[in-house]
Amino acid sequence: MDTIDRIALEIECLRTASADEIRSRQDRRLAEIVRFHYNNPFNSRYRELLKAHGIEDESELPTSVDDIGRLPTVSRAFLIEADYANHPCVPAGEIRKIIETSGTSGNPLQIPHTHAAVERYFGEFIARSALLSGLNPLDCSYHVVHWIPGGKDVWASHEGTLAFQDIVGADRALITSTHTTPVEHWRNWQTYRPKWALAAPVFFLSFAGYGESQKLDLAACSLEHLLLGAVPLLPEDEEFITRTYGLAGIHQVYTTSENFILAAELPDRSGYLCFADDFIVEVLDYDGKPVAVGERGQVAITCLGNRGYPSIRYRQGDAVTYLGYAADFPGCPVIADIRRVDAGEIGEARLPFSEIDMMPRYLSKLGIPVRALQIARRREGLKDVPLFRIETPVQDRTAVERAVIEVFTRNGQMKDMLEGGIIYPPIVEIYSPGMLSRGRLKVPVYVDEREMSTVEQMSGRH
Repeated sequence: MDTIDRIALEIECLRTASADEIRSRQDRRLAEIVRFHYNNPFNSRYRELLKAHGIEDESELPTSVDDIGRLPTVSRAFLIEADYANHPCVPAGEIRKIIETSGTSGNPLQIPHTHAAVERYFGEFIARSALLSGLNPLDCSYHVVHWIPGGKDVWASHEGTLAFQDIVGADRALITSTHTTPVEHWRNWQTYRPKWALAAPVFFLSFAGYGESQKLDLAACSLEHLLLGAVPLLPEDEEFITRTYGLAGIHQVYTTSENFILAAELPDRSGYLCFADDFIVEVLDYDGKPVAVGERGQVAITCLGNRGYPSIRYRQGDAVTYLGYAADFPGCPVIADIRRVDAGEIGEARLPFSEIDMMPRYLSKLGIPVRALQIARRREGLKDVPLFRIETPVQDRTAVERAVIEVFTRNGQMKDMLEGGIIYPPIVEIYSPGMLSRGRLKVPVYVDEREMSTVEQMSGRH
């Protein structure tokens, strides 16, 4: 049986397995992965975390999903402090790539992805998501991912897509970069005639602007379907992309650097089907208790096969609506309306609020004292443009703009998108002391203003 046939059979098994059967498998694998990280000889930090929360002995470890709430949640800060990049939980030969998430603070999260995890949770689960959406993974596909050819290559999307390419062959999965020029993209589409593509929505919006400027008939291209990352997609953007490219359908996947591809949209697009054979997805309220069906909460994700580092009840920083279990997949939970709660989104990447909070400090070091700062996500035509609102006594616009660019591009993904033409350079609005904060203790660090009219939103551009 080849890999694609096996993956198709896995989907069918998820469809036919009862909730009790899925839960029994989860119980066994949860006990195994918790025990693996508790007794890990390469990095003891997870054991120390559990002991700090009252679990003193291996005999006290949970043996079922019903007891998972006895485990503490794992945070981004914990993974950074535990230094799993330099001290992974497996021998060095099992590590495929040290992945870096976005970071402006000089201390981004770096995590070790094993060969097995990348091949399974990226390579195979791209194929699984395609099959679930009614696509043929063996049809020619086109992928636009973060990586700089000949330069920086630390992001999960490139390594994950390479794993998918290993399954289907280089002739069936063409991988390009966010730095690939529009001319090259169009030439590739004409040459390889891909039937579906995997990328972020912002790429297709940006490329549509190029197509319009060059009078290209994008609706006549070979693309029929898109797989998109699960970022908030405005209804008008989805309708525009579908119409502009003449698509038969758009489908979304829930993918993260830390937890790979853990869910994909159901065929009827009613929600995201969590892949319960390999992930436990909890939706928790502010007290850490499971929410009821129809309620919103934050996700805590357990990857049952991740041995490089303990992704056990990992607080991803996303809020979702819990929809219960899927009618056609009785052992798999369904979630919807995925939104970031600890980061703002610009283009196709996330800018953590903790990093925005650090920006005034960096600006001050560059000679721009800042009392309040806010970033707004705006839209100019088909591209995002970050708007920096800064309360400062400095009225030298050139100096402020220069400092903003320097601070903004400390974030590798923002720098990559800016250089690749995916987003516009930041706009700066300068406010005199007291005019932005207006007595408030703290200005919201991020707001999404994409729905504002182009005329209104661009009034501050010079």
